[in-house]
Amino acid sequence: MTSITYVGLDVHNTNYTAACYRFETDNTFAVAELKPKADEIEKYLKKVKKNLGEDCEFLCGYEAGCLGYSLYHELTAKGIKCVIMAPSTIESAPVNKIKTDKRDAKKLARCLATGGYKAVYVPTDEDNAVKEYIRIRETVFLQLISRAFDISYNFIITLLVTLMY
Repeated sequence: MTSITYVGLDVHNTNYTAACYRFETDNTFAVAELKPKADEIEKYLKKVKKNLGEDCEFLCGYEAGCLGYSLYHELTAKGIKCVIMAPSTIESAPVNKIKTDKRDAKKLARCLATGGYKAVYVPTDEDNAVKEYIRIRETVFLQLISRAFDISYNFIITLLVTLMY
């Protein structure tokens, strides 16, 4: 049976901080700063797997924020399971007031393992297609109203000019 290693990612535009957590040992390990690329996360996971010396699955998670869905899509395209966690639902004990990227990554890994969060819904391709259709429909509708106003305005001006002379 393969064990699950939970990977908390504290993500920023300039860097990522990763930390792993396992129930078997009840501790976080392999804390590392990474370049902000999905390839770097993939390399990190391979290195962790090699150091563990056993077959394991990874579940990565990061707080919803500045990256949106881009990192999620990049990781899932590489076959890495990933969850985007809603920041307002993440459980945390108010033990330490000092926030660092490493502490945040560890907290996210633990939270991911214990289920102390709610996942953000990631839109499917179909959802995005419907959203785009609605945007286009609204744009066309507004353009039609604008043209109708132009036509009626021009008609009234023409009528008034004709009646005056």
